[in-house]
Amino acid sequence: MKLARKITIALTLLAIAVMTVLETLEVRRELERSAIDMQHDHRLLGHTLAGSIARAWQEEGEAEALTLLDQANRFQAQVYLRWVWLDGAQGHSAPALPASLLRTLRGGQDGSMVDDTSAGAGVLRSYTPVFINTHLGAIEISESLSEEHQHVRNTVQNAAIATCAIAVAFLLAAMAMGRRLVGRPVNQLVELAHRIGEGRLEERVHLRQNDELQTLATAMNRMAELLLTAREKIALETAAHLATLEHCVTRTGSPPWASWPRAWRTRWAPRSTSCSAGRR
Repeated sequence: MKLARKITIALTLLAIAVMTVLETLEVRRELERSAIDMQHDHRLLGHTLAGSIARAWQEEGEAEALTLLDQANRFQAQVYLRWVWLDGAQGHSAPALPASLLRTLRGGQDGSMVDDTSAGAGVLRSYTPVFINTHLGAIEISESLSEEHQHVRNTVQNAAIATCAIAVAFLLAAMAMGRRLVGRPVNQLVELAHRIGEGRLEERVHLRQNDELQTLATAMNRMAELLLTAREKIALETAAHLATLEHCVTRTGSPPWASWPRAWRTRWAPRSTSCSAGRR
């Protein structure tokens, strides 16, 4: 059973390691997909508003354009929209953005960044550039990452629970299979070895499995059979020798070892009642 237990523990640890690696990769892919989805949603919202704001700015002025952003903020609370000037126009200072992001926006392309300086889990800020006459502004879309982090925590928690459940089920299944395929056959072979050592050479063990343990059982059965044959042969030869000695005693009246030295007779001469009777 110790061998089966070791194999079971090793397989269980291996399964846990594999599942942990797979779950870690899955969480990373989930994070990447979530970030891509958020950026896509921001880009879609930004481009939807950009055309309306540009037309409102040109036809009705800045106040009407900014009113559109305020109305959009009132209709939803998940993201926050605001207008920023990227070139410091209208006396406003440009937001403190990384130089690479500013180059991207000035090139007319969307960009985003994660603001870790905000309280909580951070904020994803996306920018959609909009040209107003000769000046460059942008719609800033801000969304807290707290929900994303909560989703990640839930995913990790669910993955941990699933991994533990699968590990326990695998452990129980491996223990049952190890007991049946390794533990029980090994115990039978050990008992057979003990019985052979006690001289019970008629005992046999039969395993119904096509593996190395069955090969070992066949070899042990063959060994017991050969030992039994050898013991029977020795018994027959010993009986024949005794019969010969009794015959000699009957004919001569004294055994052939009568002339041996006393030390030899004490150690080597057989003590046969029949021979003694023959001498009398």
